[in-house]
Amino acid sequence: MSPGNDYKAFLRSHLGETEFHRGEIYDVDGNFIAEHAGIELFTIGQRKGLPAGSPRPRYVVDLDPETKSRNYRRRGRFGLR
Repeated sequence: MSPGNDYKAFLRSHLGETEFHRGEIYDVDGNFIAEHAGIELFTIGQRKGLPAGSPRPRYVVDLDPETKSRNYRRRGRFGLR
């Protein structure tokens, strides 16, 4: 992927690493999955760059800027906190 098509690289080059808000990743049932390097690096519907370990595709369904988390689900939804 060229740098022009990499929004994460774009954000890092314009904001700097200290501007990202780390948080946690949960599935839609509220189970902790992993930590993430910055809620700003995710978008609703995103499938790339999510934690591995599922036989089915996962994607982001919710971003919570107050808790800096996301929620996700296999083959249906995903979220962040």
